[in-house]
Amino acid sequence: MEIENTYVKTTFPVQCVRVVVSFVLLCVVSNWFLLHDHILVPKPPVPAYHTPDLHKTNFVPMSQSTTTAVHEYSKCISMSVFTHDTERIARYQKKVPETIATIKKILGSEWEVFLYYDSSVKQNLLDAVQKQANVNGLRMHWYKMSLSKQLSGTFWRYYTYDKCNFTIMRDAELPFENNDAWAYAHFMSNTQKLAFVQLAHARTWKEHRPVLGGTYMMKNMDNSLNMTNLMHSWPFWHYYGSDEVFIGNVVHPKALSIVYYEPRKKVIDNVRLDGMQHLETYVQLPSCYHSAGKCS
Repeated sequence: MEIENTYVKTTFPVQCVRVVVSFVLLCVVSNWFLLHDHILVPKPPVPAYHTPDLHKTNFVPMSQSTTTAVHEYSKCISMSVFTHDTERIARYQKKVPETIATIKKILGSEWEVFLYYDSSVKQNLLDAVQKQANVNGLRMHWYKMSLSKQLSGTFWRYYTYDKCNFTIMRDAELPFENNDAWAYAHFMSNTQKLAFVQLAHARTWKEHRPVLGGTYMMKNMDNSLNMTNLMHSWPFWHYYGSDEVFIGNVVHPKALSIVYYEPRKKVIDNVRLDGMQHLETYVQLPSCYHSAGKCS
């Protein structure tokens, strides 16, 4: 029995339509994946960290020099502001100007303040920040960035390192407290080049965040580290905590550091992180943040 041939040769216009439709579908799918690239880009694995041997030449720390600085600015505070979350917008509106106001009160007025933001930040917030800077005699450096893709904006604050002799990278909604003045004075009186504050959270490699970025301090008395190049070589910018993964895995192991930690039991019990202990000095803060009395 002869089988009927049901194949029908398509005409040229029909082929063109199919090509156009296929191209449109391809563009839609590609853009979706670009907007959700955390699906394509995995989190880096828990690092198989090997403690550097400080007595071998394969570990070359950043220079411990305290000679005259070579950068444009002396003391800098750097923050990133971006969000599309209504609740966080309201929090920023209240807390970011407060953070600016506490700089002079806690740390003094001789600071350059760098604020990186995108179009998600409303003008009234920028005006409120500038007003507080004017009142407190602080010079603002504004950098409008391309719209943050997910949480990539958390990295912006690290650009300032290459411009300054000393930089505090700070969560914008975290006003300064007396602990910050204590840690800053202690850090500047010691030779370590890096420091951060460990508060509230226990430290662990398993959460991919061995170093907290909410208050990260860096001395840059020479050009032994190019932060911009390091950042642009790091592929994971977009998921929650990715900036702290970068700091913990790429920057923090490059120099001796101080970890200032809160006197909370869960912090005390977990502040010494395996693989970091030969690089870090652990210093307990006088009190807890946001605490009127006892530390819980």
